[in-house]
Amino acid sequence: MVQRGYKAWCERIAEQYRSKLGLAKIAPLCAWKLAEHLKVKVWMIDEIPGLPKETLAHLVGPGQSMWSAATLLHKEEVLVILNSSHSKARLSNDLMHELAHLICGHKPARVDITEDGLMILRSYDKNQEDEADLLGHILLLPRVALVHIKSRGMTIKNAAKEYEVSEQLMTMRLNTSGVNKQFKYKSY
Repeated sequence: MVQRGYKAWCERIAEQYRSKLGLAKIAPLCAWKLAEHLKVKVWMIDEIPGLPKETLAHLVGPGQSMWSAATLLHKEEVLVILNSSHSKARLSNDLMHELAHLICGHKPARVDITEDGLMILRSYDKNQEDEADLLGHILLLPRVALVHIKSRGMTIKNAAKEYEVSEQLMTMRLNTSGVNKQFKYKSY
């Protein structure tokens, strides 16, 4: 459960990052462009140099449902590794979720450090996961954009394609933001 006022803060953050990137309040926000703005490197799992073929085959094969993204820190550099077996819409959501952790300044509940000093962020507590989920979703689909989508009469499919998110995420945001209810009452 997120704190009172957190949703409003997320909406302001979504607007601020769009402004910093020269985007309109209702414009889609590309997770990769935000990562670039935040100076976060993004790799697909198959771009990791020296990763054994067997490990890669497992991570994008039988083990693909066990992970979505990992954030690595080395000194001051941040790298997000994404599961290349997922859809583009899923990758966008996964990357935005990882960026949300960084924007919020979340500290991981567990950190593993490899022999060469590479820190791998492993897990956050439930509250931080909830916060990153909500901020990530709002960065992708702020309420003002959802109102714009509904006022244009866009289908879920077309809106999801335009904003590069899944239809499930689009539907969920329209419902949880109250926009669907708002437009339902306007039609009476």
